[in-house]
Formats: sequence, structure tokens, C-alpha cells
Amino acid sequence: MEEKRLSGSKDPGVYDVIFVGGGAANTAALLHLLWHHGYDGKVLLLERGKPITERDFDDPHDIVSGFPFGSGQTSDCKMVVSKITGGSLCGCVGMNSFNDAAYRFVEQMSFFNNESIMNYYRSPPPVPPFLHETDFEVIRNGIIHIGTEFGQQIGKRVYNYLVSLPNLDVHCKEKVLDIDLQDKRVFTDCDRTYRGRTIVIGTGKASHDMLQALILKYKLEWSRGEAHVGTRVEVPRGVVKRHIDLYYDFKYILKLPSGDARSFCACPGGQVRRVENYGIYSLNGAAARTEGLKTDRTNFAIIVKVNLNPDADVFQYLYNWGKRINDYHQPKDGIVKVSWKTFLTRASLRALLGHSVWHSIYSWCDEFQSITPEFLDTVQMQFPEIKFATNRPTLTNTLQLVDGVYIVGETTGLTRGLWQSVISGICCVEGMVKEL
Repeated sequence: MEEKRLSGSKDPGVYDVIFVGGGAANTAALLHLLWHHGYDGKVLLLERGKPITERDFDDPHDIVSGFPFGSGQTSDCKMVVSKITGGSLCGCVGMNSFNDAAYRFVEQMSFFNNESIMNYYRSPPPVPPFLHETDFEVIRNGIIHIGTEFGQQIGKRVYNYLVSLPNLDVHCKEKVLDIDLQDKRVFTDCDRTYRGRTIVIGTGKASHDMLQALILKYKLEWSRGEAHVGTRVEVPRGVVKRHIDLYYDFKYILKLPSGDARSFCACPGGQVRRVENYGIYSLNGAAARTEGLKTDRTNFAIIVKVNLNPDADVFQYLYNWGKRINDYHQPKDGIVKVSWKTFLTRASLRALLGHSVWHSIYSWCDEFQSITPEFLDTVQMQFPEIKFATNRPTLTNTLQLVDGVYIVGETTGLTRGLWQSVISGICCVEGMVKEL
């Protein structure tokens, strides 16, 4: 932590910085501004969800939502330590900024974890011969898995620290409806308006509609995000043990004309969780780190990159795809669970998923079976798994949208996963402090 060296304005009617959204990216940004830089200006955090102190963690496997404020899913604090996997943040902010922000985040979390999170780091080994014999492209990444049980504890410590700061106002259960990018005004569902000198938007996928409306209203440049759909699969832990022992969160990509398929978000000894976004039920996985808390099952996702028409709306496609599955034969919890045999033989399920998606999942599983003999006999497939990147507004290398307005985390459309989200928040602050 550095000595205080940044001060805000003295205007009592205006916040120096307003953070919209309290998920992982904005939490990292807040900590970097207030803890690392010692900023003493007037700061406001607006978050639609409940604080971590008001959430019920029935067991240590519960997903760490938001971390510690947000209403989204931070899952089990598993971080793929990579500059390139699944995202393009490094290309935007630059290698040096990315690396420095990564160091600062490790410093943050190690402080609130009471020991270095690098103690949990696993370096990836070379690709073994048995994988060279497949058609998989193997992505080798380092991994840090904090675990659900420790993620809950860290989130509470971060929360307690931030709410104790006299210059930070935290308003949870208050949803932002609109933002005036020119006058720097923020409008909420509590019929309140706030003004700021600087605004940082980090609302993740929840901001898709609002962000797109802002892009169109202010005629900003943007590009379309990507859509990935698929299945969360679950097997006995021993079936995939050698893949877990190698890479923990193993990422095997199969290039296909029907849509590239890849494994994603492995949770050794974890649990499958149902989550809700925009009224659609989908799946996520989470795992504790302590061996005594692990289950006898491992789950991971198989997701397919959807080849959409140029004029297709990503969000509308995903909503319709997920809604069809939620309504399929009216399953009680909106989730469809099938064996491999049922996946192969049920024509109505194939039509529901779409032939291209079905074929890509089938091809990936068939290839995986060649190096994992018991996989198809033991797998339970659960639908829907939905991942998507929000539309990408054109940003500067400090993630500035327009003068005085920044975007971080999944809202940028540049990041994938917790590691890149938190790094984006820190990179943003490093650029922002030069203007404060």
C-alpha cells in the first residue's frame, strides 16, 4: 500500500469517481484506487445486488457471486493465468500494462488472503504424447484456484475494508438504468441521480442492453461480441484424473466447420450450479480447494462457438436458445439432464440444440473418448451452458470509452474469466489516475 498522494475535488455535490457495478473488475479497480494509490477523493459504488454479508452460504461449495458486491457469478475464484486465452485485453492495454496489473492484483489478493495466492499457482507441463495423437489443440495455461471456501472469506474481508473507508459510499440494491455520458450523470431505479467527474462501468453481461443503447445513442464505434453455447458435463473424478493432474482446468479445442468446440471451466471434485441471467436458467461449476470438502464428481463445460449471420443479434440468439431448453418438456428446474445414449438418440434434443451445435459437441466427446475410455459410459450431460461476450465498444488503451468514462471487465467484450477481468480494472485505474 502506498502513501496517499491523490486527492479529489472539494465540490460536495459531485462524486470524483462513480463505479457502476460491484463485480470482480470494479472491486479490483476500487482496491487499486483506494488501497494502493490511497486516493482520498469522494467515491461512490452503485450495485444492483446484495452485499456479500447478506448472502446465505449454505455450504462451502456455494458460488462466490460478485466478489464481494456484485450479483454476477465469480464462481470458485479459479483464474487462468494467461494474456491470450479466450480474450483480447492484452492487445488493447499492452503487454507491460497487463503484466504490471497482474502483479498488483496478486499483491491485493495475497494481502486479503493472509498469504500469497501464488502459493496456489500450478505451472502447465509440456503436452504429453497421448494428446499429440489426437486432433485437439491443447492450450497450456497456468492456473490459480482459490476455491469457493476461501473466496467467500476473501470477499468478506475486502467488503469490510472497503465499507470502512470514509470517502467511499456503497449503495447496494440500487440498479443503474441509464448514464449521461456527456454530463456524467447516473440514473438509478431508486429515482436518484448522481453526478461524477469520472465514471467506471463494470456491470458485466447485465449491462448488455444499457451499453448497446449508449453505443447507439452517442453513435460510438463498436464490433459484435461472440456467442458460445453447450453443455456442462459431469463424471466420476477418476475418469478425468490424468487431465486434471496435467492442467487442472484442461482446455482442449477441436476445430470444426460446424463450430469450434472446447472444454472449459473444469471443477475437480466440484458441484454443478444452476444460475439465472435475464430470466434464463443456465449452468456453472464451482469447486472447493480443500480436499476434505471435495465431492467424488468432476464437472466441466463443452462449449461451441456459434457461427452467426452477420446481422444476427448475439444476445437475442442466446436468449432464444436458452429459453427453448428451459421450456423443453417443461423440466421442473429448467435444466435438461441426459446420458450419452439419450444425447445420441433423441431427435427432439438434436433439433432443440441445433444440428451444428449438436454435431460439434458430439465430435468433441468422440475425440475425448479416444483418450478417456470410461468417459461416454459415465458422463451426464446437462444443458444449457451459455457463454457470451458483450458487444465491443471501441476503447483506448486505458479502456476509456469517452472523456471521463471507462469500461472494465466483461462489459468491454475483451476479457474472459476472472484473471483478465480484474486486470482490466487495475489497468483502467492506472490510466484514470493521470486525469484525476
